[in-house]
Amino acid sequence: TMGIDSGFPLMAVPGQIDPAYSSGDPMVLVNGAATLSGPYQYVASYTPAAGDPVLLVPIVSQRTYAVIGKLA
Repeated sequence: TMGIDSGFPLMAVPGQIDPAYSSGDPMVLVNGAATLSGPYQYVASYTPAAGDPVLLVPIVSQRTYAVIGKLA
């Protein structure tokens, strides 16, 4: 979780969409974190769903992450 806990996005990180997610930019439980973070924007080709395992990539210029899709 150093990539998020440091306060500056450093690397791609896996996570899971909030199980209570219903719409909008989702909150994500990053692997290894104790609490949800976000909300995070997502790419147009992906539609978030509650509980999806996802990959987040850093958007350094905005000091945040974006969900790029569901992991298999």
